Amino acid sequence: MSEELRRRILLAKEKREKERIEQRLPDAIFQRFVDGSEIPGWAGEELARFCRTETRPDYSTAATSPQDLGGWIETLARDHQFPSTLLARTGLENFPWLECQCTSAGWAEALRDVLGHDLTLLSEDKRRLLVVFEEEYENIAFVTSRESPSSAE
Repeated sequence: MSEELRRRILLAKEKREKERIEQRLPDAIFQRFVDGSEIPGWAGEELARFCRTETRPDYSTAATSPQDLGGWIETLARDHQFPSTLLARTGLENFPWLECQCTSAGWAEALRDVLGHDLTLLSEDKRRLLVVFEEEYENIAFVTSRESPSSAE
């Protein structure tokens, strides 16, 4: 299969997934999709660091209910002064991020339900990153920040 054909097949598949995300996320949360070129390089570097097994998480919880986990994530975001507008990683190659308005209780649970249990959230100003991974017996979280967007380039 040629690379061009592979890209077209992937794009068609991801367009369907993009529509599913738009339909399933509440209108109050979903704003728009964001191109990967708008995301600073440091965010990807930090995400790769968090994926290494030797990197210790900043937080963990044994909570298992979707409501408790969503509340835990929302508390972490609030405690670390994340704004109400966040960029969430979708896992799609062609539509890698979406902008979401996270003002009402339950936003984290809604994102986990639609995007999956692992969440990567970047503040709108691109200065703070919150990453949550679902592990076998717990959920772990990493939080990091950059002083200014220009230091991310």
